[in-house]
Amino acid sequence: MHDINTMIDDMVQSGKTVQGIADAVRAESMTTMELEAVHAERRRQDAKWGANSMDGKPLYEWCAIAGEEYGEWCQAINEPLDSPRGGYENMRNEAIQVAAVMVRFLECLDRQVIKENHK
Repeated sequence: MHDINTMIDDMVQSGKTVQGIADAVRAESMTTMELEAVHAERRRQDAKWGANSMDGKPLYEWCAIAGEEYGEWCQAINEPLDSPRGGYENMRNEAIQVAAVMVRFLECLDRQVIKENHK
């Protein structure tokens, strides 16, 4: 994440308009909001399944986990907006779950590489 004050200073120096600065700040804060939602979902997953529960599992199991979450996201997108399985909230929640699963995969993969490099 950029330091917001540094970002604004850089934009002022480059001659950005007030509207341009406001749009950039809004985009930065929205990105932070989405990343915080993914982080919260990761904490929820760890509480439910255990922080290192997938360490050492075959990588193909990640395809099943990610595929299941991706499928739920696709289903939410394909449902009518006013249905219980569709709508903004469900699409957003499913997208957050897909992102969180992929972050969890990266965490496990990185731990595996670190472990192998320290043998």
